[in-house]
Amino acid sequence: MGLGPDHKVLVVLDHGSRFAKNAGNPLNITLKESNTSRTVGKCDKSLWTWCVEATLELHRVVFDLFSGEHDAGCARLVRLVLADCVGRVLQPRWGTELVTQQEILNSLSAIGLPSTSDDSDGVALSGITLAIEALSQLSDAQIKGDGSCAPKKKEGRTKEERSNFSRVPKCWETPSTSSVTSESDRKVVENTGSVVIFTSFAEDERLTELENEVADVINCRNRIIKSLQDNSFSCINHVKLYIINVLPNDQISTATSKPFREISPTLSSCIFSRPAGDQLISVIHSVSINIYDLVSTTISGIPMKEEAQQGQSAVAINYDVELLHRREAHTELERLGLVTTNATEDFTGTLMVYAGSATYPTARLVWSTPVPKGRWNTFPRNRHASRVTPSAVNSRPSVCLSSYLLQGRNVMLEVTRVAKCEGLLSNVGAKLIAHTLIAHGGHIYIHANDVGPHGVLDCQATREKMQLKKAANGRISDFVALMKESSLHLPVPDKTESNEKPLSATSAVACVQPRRQLLRVTRYWPLRTDHCFIYNIPKRFDALFAIMRQPQLSTVDADKCKQVIHQLAALKDSRERLGEVTTATRLVKEGSSREDQLRIAFLEMARHLGNYINHSEKHAEASLFHVFHLFLQSTGLERSVKISTSDVTVVDRTRMKRQEPTTANFAVASASAMSSAASEVRNMSRSNSPLPKKPRKSMYLWKPNETLNLYDYLVEKEERHHRAHWVDFVGRVKAGNRPAHLYPNLDLSAASAKQD
Repeated sequence: MGLGPDHKVLVVLDHGSRFAKNAGNPLNITLKESNTSRTVGKCDKSLWTWCVEATLELHRVVFDLFSGEHDAGCARLVRLVLADCVGRVLQPRWGTELVTQQEILNSLSAIGLPSTSDDSDGVALSGITLAIEALSQLSDAQIKGDGSCAPKKKEGRTKEERSNFSRVPKCWETPSTSSVTSESDRKVVENTGSVVIFTSFAEDERLTELENEVADVINCRNRIIKSLQDNSFSCINHVKLYIINVLPNDQISTATSKPFREISPTLSSCIFSRPAGDQLISVIHSVSINIYDLVSTTISGIPMKEEAQQGQSAVAINYDVELLHRREAHTELERLGLVTTNATEDFTGTLMVYAGSATYPTARLVWSTPVPKGRWNTFPRNRHASRVTPSAVNSRPSVCLSSYLLQGRNVMLEVTRVAKCEGLLSNVGAKLIAHTLIAHGGHIYIHANDVGPHGVLDCQATREKMQLKKAANGRISDFVALMKESSLHLPVPDKTESNEKPLSATSAVACVQPRRQLLRVTRYWPLRTDHCFIYNIPKRFDALFAIMRQPQLSTVDADKCKQVIHQLAALKDSRERLGEVTTATRLVKEGSSREDQLRIAFLEMARHLGNYINHSEKHAEASLFHVFHLFLQSTGLERSVKISTSDVTVVDRTRMKRQEPTTANFAVASASAMSSAASEVRNMSRSNSPLPKKPRKSMYLWKPNETLNLYDYLVEKEERHHRAHWVDFVGRVKAGNRPAHLYPNLDLSAASAKQD
C-alpha cells in the first residue's frame, strides 16, 4: 500500500541570518484621493517574510483543493520544520487532517524574525535531520494500512514456503522460520514523501552539497529504523526534494535552476533559483503542481467594467484569471492532444501557453456566457468534477469571478480554434465547450465535458437498440393520483397527549402506517387501462373515486358515495348507456350485452371499494353495506364476489430473520401462518371452502456470527425425518397398554400334531 509523495509534505524554513536581509523589492504605498493616486512611501520585505508568504500560499492551495475529503486515508498532510541552530518541528505529529492556517500563523508568530547576529550559514543540518525523522514517522492512515496489508503479505509468503520442496539435509539444525521476522513483514507500507526547503545560496556547489547531505541523512535514518522495533516508524522508500533558492534582488548569483534528477535511489531533487518577489509565488505554485499532480487553466476574455474617470465613460476591459485544479479535468483534452503534460514539448497547435514569468504552462480557454434559456439537453455530457482555486486569490479579477460563481451562476469555457482541434464538432450551439465552472456547497468546481465523439453514447445503432418503447394503455393519471395519495408527511406532535402512551404491537415495525396504507389501496389496482372497465368511464365514477381517497369521510361525503352507488344500481332498470361505446378493455368483449357490462362494472366496483373498507367507519359503511347489501344481492352477484373486512398485515421481515430458529418456534409460526392463510382463503373463496394448498417448508434462519455443529445438525435432521415417517407396529397399536401377542392367529395344535 502506498499513499504517494503527496500524502506527507514537509516544509523546511531557514531561520538563519541570511533571511533577515531585505529582499530589495520595495512595495509602493499609495493613497487614493479624489481622482488620482499618490505614493506616500515604500516598504521592503525580508527574505523570511517572502518565504513565510510562500508557505502560506502552498497551504492555501492544498486546503482549497483537498480539505473536507470523505476518505481520511487520502488526506494531504503538511508539517513545518524550522532550521536554525537548534531545529524545531512546529507540529508534533502528522494527525489525520491538514493543519489549519491559524495554527501555522500562531506557530510562526511565536518564533519571530531571524536574528542578524546568528552566524549559521544556510540551512542547518539539524533542520534537515528533523525533516527526515518526521518523514520516517508513519501517519495514522499509513499505520491503518500497515495492519490491513500485513496479513496479505504474510499469506503470500506462506504460500511461497509451502510450494518450496527443496531438501534440507539437517532439519534439526535449521532455525525455525516462525522465529525469523523479516523486515518486509514488519513494514509493508511504501513510505514516500516530499520535502520543500527554502534556502539562500549564491553558488551551485552549495546547492549540490545540500542535496548530498539530504541523501546521506536518508540513508542513515533507514539504517537506524532497521534496527528499531517500533511499528510507528518505517524506512523511507523515496523522497522528492524541492529546493527553493531565494535571493535578494540586488545580489549577484551564479546559482541556476535545475529540473528533476535522481541523486540516489531514495532521492530525486530539483532546484528553483528565483529572486524574492512575485516570482516566488509562481515557484510555489509550480511546486504544488508537481507534488499534488495539478494543472493550470487560464480563463481569458473575462469582461469587466473599469471605474469611469471624471468626464469619461466606463470602459470594458477583458481580464485573465488563472485556476489550479486536479489533472483529471484535462483528461479529455490530453486524449485529443489539445494539452500536454510535458512542459518541454512544443506547444504549437495546442492550448498550452506560458503566462508572464510563470515556471509552468497553462491551458488557455475563453470565457463564454451560457444562454439563459438553453434547454437541458443542449448542455454537453459531464465526465469529471473537481475543485478549483485561483492562483492570485486576492486579485480583483479573481474576487469578481469567485463572487459571480458563488451567486449561483455558471461560466462555460470555450476551446479556441487551434490547429489540433480541427475536425471536432461543436457541442453547445456553434461553440466547442470544454469545461463548465459552477459552485456547489460553497466551493467552486470545474466540470470536464465531452469534447470529442463518444464511441458508445454517440452510436446511433446503440441508441436505437436501447431506446425504450412507449408504454401503451398505462394508467398514468391514476398512478399520479396514487402517488399523491401515498405521499409521506412528518407527523405533527400533539403536546396534549402523554409521552408515556403505551406502544401498540405494530409500532415496532418500521414505517407501519404508510406501508399499511399502500397495501390497502393496491389490493386491487390494474396497471393498464385495457385490464379494467370502470376506470375508463371517468364521467360516471371519478367523483366517487375522489371522495373515497380521503383518509376520513364526513356524513356529507358518505351520502355522496351512497348517491353514486344508488345511481349505478338504478341503471339495471333503465336504458341509459353505462359508458362510451368505444371503451377498449379486455373485460368486455365485442358484442357483449348491457347486462354483461353492468355485471362487470358491479364486480369491479366491489373490488375497488374493498381497498378503502378499513380506512374508517364511514368508508366501511359506504363500501360494505351499500355495495354488498344493496345491488349485489339485487343482481345475484353475492356468490361471485365477497368483500373481506379483514385488514392487511404489515410484517417486519428484518425482525423475523433475527429470531432464533428453534423447532418450537418453527412449529408455532408454521401453524399460525397456515391457520391465517387458510382463514384468508376461506374468506376470499366463492363457496367458503378451503382451497388445496401445499404447505410451505420451514427454512433455517441463520443468526449473525452463528457457529453450528454440522454433524449434530444433520443427525437431528435425519432423526426428525425418520420420526415423521415412522409407523408403529399394528399389534402394539391395537393392544394399547396391554401386552401385544406376536402371532395372535397362530394355531400351535396343528404343528404339535405333525410332530407326533
